[in-house]
Amino acid sequence: MQLNKKCRTLVSEIDVLLNDGIELSGDVLHYIDSTFEYPTVKQLEQILSDKDNLEADVLCELIFYPDEFIQMRFENILEENSFSKDDEINIVRYLSGKGFATKLYFPDDRGILDARAGESVIKAFISRLNIKKQINEKVIEAVNKNLNCRLKRIVKVHLRNTAFLFTDNRVDFLCCFFKSGIIRDNNFIQYFKLLLGFLGEIGKDEDIRSYLTAKKIKSIQEIEKAKRILLQLKRDNIETMMMRNIYMPAINVEDEKEKIILIDKIMSAVF
Repeated sequence: MQLNKKCRTLVSEIDVLLNDGIELSGDVLHYIDSTFEYPTVKQLEQILSDKDNLEADVLCELIFYPDEFIQMRFENILEENSFSKDDEINIVRYLSGKGFATKLYFPDDRGILDARAGESVIKAFISRLNIKKQINEKVIEAVNKNLNCRLKRIVKVHLRNTAFLFTDNRVDFLCCFFKSGIIRDNNFIQYFKLLLGFLGEIGKDEDIRSYLTAKKIKSIQEIEKAKRILLQLKRDNIETMMMRNIYMPAINVEDEKEKIILIDKIMSAVF
């Protein structure tokens, strides 16, 4: 089948990725070893070729999961082009007919495995590239103008992976965020990821400053509640507290403290 120019450009870059091969990440290797009991390359090849093994389908999809480093390879193409649902369908059909195979490199000394993906895995791979997602032009301009080359692509990948819409309140806040001095902080990516999580929760017309303030207050209250219950545990046993309907809050105090620090950093940088 014939592809339009932008689809051919994307497919060409996918071909480069497949020709280079994929190094299995530590997480994928851990899944393989814990699920299949440290298989050899030959055993793993047999597992992947077993069409009746449901776990093999899950493994194949995991192997071909495009992590953020793979996504970064395609970001320039996706930024320069606008892809539609039809483009996505055509790319999947083309790759399914052409073949989707690569060499898998193990991070240990097990060797190299030749792997091939079927149409369902190819569809999942393309879907996770989020090629149809369009990042707001003002946000892209702020990223390109203020961030260094090392950060630009990873930030764009995270923006492309978001599920929220680029509403006015989100766009304005993100532009201010990228123009602030926080971009020079060593923990910038950590702040940015936390911010994206917050932006996914807010409403279309919600005031972001008020929202962040409320989140900070809630974290403080949860920490204080946890402290009170821990003090009470020194006086009463757990059974007595449960009879009184007093339960330990399901929070990590250190995580909540870290969240407060990050919120303060973000707010002081933007407002």
